[in-house]
Amino acid sequence: MDRKALTSDLTSYDFLKFMALALMIVDHIGHFFYPDEMWWRAVGRLSAPIWLFLIGYARSRDFSLPMWIGIVVMTASGLVFGGALLPLCILATMLLCRAIIDPMMVHIARSPSSLYPITVFLLFATILTFMGVEYGTSALVVVMVGYMTRNRETLPFDKNQFLQFVIVAAFGYFIIQSYMFFSFDFQQKIFVGLGLLAVFLGLSMFQPRAYPDLTRKMPKPVVGLIQLGGRYSLELYVLHFVIFKGIAAYLGTAGYAFFDFHIL
Repeated sequence: MDRKALTSDLTSYDFLKFMALALMIVDHIGHFFYPDEMWWRAVGRLSAPIWLFLIGYARSRDFSLPMWIGIVVMTASGLVFGGALLPLCILATMLLCRAIIDPMMVHIARSPSSLYPITVFLLFATILTFMGVEYGTSALVVVMVGYMTRNRETLPFDKNQFLQFVIVAAFGYFIIQSYMFFSFDFQQKIFVGLGLLAVFLGLSMFQPRAYPDLTRKMPKPVVGLIQLGGRYSLELYVLHFVIFKGIAAYLGTAGYAFFDFHIL
């Protein structure tokens, strides 16, 4: 991202990324410090779909050096502060999704009947692929929603077919999150299910916008905070993750300890 080219006004990207970052911090507070209190994780489940959606929505397929540095730093933090080295962090998932999404969607555009077989395959393949990268191939299902939102006018799906896919994607992703990765109770599953549906439907209506009037009306510290979260999300993600993992190792919580690492 060329930050010099960004407007000084608040944008829809700023708000969306700031919200995703806040939800992610909630998720990681639960992961590192309150692993038995699953409401933290239930709320945090609403974060990752936003990041993955934006990978598909973006025009660029940048394999930027900062992303690679982030992967190296986060992997190295596992060597120092303990925990599993695999799966690799979501940054690695994002890079893989960037490499795969365009040729996959070109195939789907040429063969629309393959949309749901590919989606089902990606969801089931998560059983194996999540051991390599976070979220496994289920991440690609969310990235597909982002791609289809950005390119809906050029894809062979009408409005109802697009909406149907968004709902199916939200449900499939919910099943993976709630029954494969987490042991939520009934109320938490209801919250996660409805929350993910709301997030997916909201994301499907996303459009790039600037808000100059709102920027002028809001206090400058608030504007700065939102833009900080929206425009330095990669750096903040890596920084807070390493700090949280270091604190967890120091406290001996969440299964982390200095140099007590393992592969899986």
